Amino acid sequence: MPETFSLVAELSLGLAGFTGVLVVLGRQPGRFSPSEAFRLAVLLVGSLSALFLSLAPLVLHDFGVSGAALWRVSSALMAITVLCSGVLLSGPAQRFRAGRSEAYSAWVLAGLLSGAVVVFIVQALNLLGALWAPGPGAFSLGLVYLLAGGVVQFVRILFVRSE
Repeated sequence: MPETFSLVAELSLGLAGFTGVLVVLGRQPGRFSPSEAFRLAVLLVGSLSALFLSLAPLVLHDFGVSGAALWRVSSALMAITVLCSGVLLSGPAQRFRAGRSEAYSAWVLAGLLSGAVVVFIVQALNLLGALWAPGPGAFSLGLVYLLAGGVVQFVRILFVRSE
């Protein structure tokens, strides 16, 4: 299991790092446009959240947290992260929605928000041990969601023009 979380950390770091290279090589001189900044923020929030959260169970285990308590605490951290990320990114998303920017896609936003709600609920259930015994499966689902959100934004940076 530590190998799985190490792999997620490596993928997250690779995604964030490769995005930096892509942005530096593929953009015009000057400041980022608002849509570029928004896409990068969504990508970095997702990939860096996945990076740090994938390391959380390893660190918690090193501090002596194990068994169900490990997954309860990890799921609590995931739920808090997903909630805070949603709050942090909702303001800019609404501004782009109102301005009809190409950075905004109703389908992408609906997918990301729906995924965030599902991940939050699954983490809460894992935390509470409501439908199953707390374990790594629910936590892993959240990591995959965070990575997927970053990948979607990476693809949008590559293929959807910014104003």
